[in-house]
Amino acid sequence: MVHNGVQPHNRIYNTLIHGFLTSGQLKEAFRLLKVMRSQGVLPNVVTWNSVMSHDLPLQGWKSQRSCSFFFIPCL
Repeated sequence: MVHNGVQPHNRIYNTLIHGFLTSGQLKEAFRLLKVMRSQGVLPNVVTWNSVMSHDLPLQGWKSQRSCSFFFIPCL
């Protein structure tokens, strides 16, 4: 996409991240979150819901990995 001049936006990143999370590819989903932020695309509420609904049951509420992507302190 980028090679063709199309810049990814939230909807594209969220769809890919959700797909990776749903298929159990957590490392790939979190890698894509890093890419998303490095490209200047900030996670939104859809990103938050996808990550939290898939990561929290596996990691527990204090998942530093999830919280760090959204600039929130974990309790």
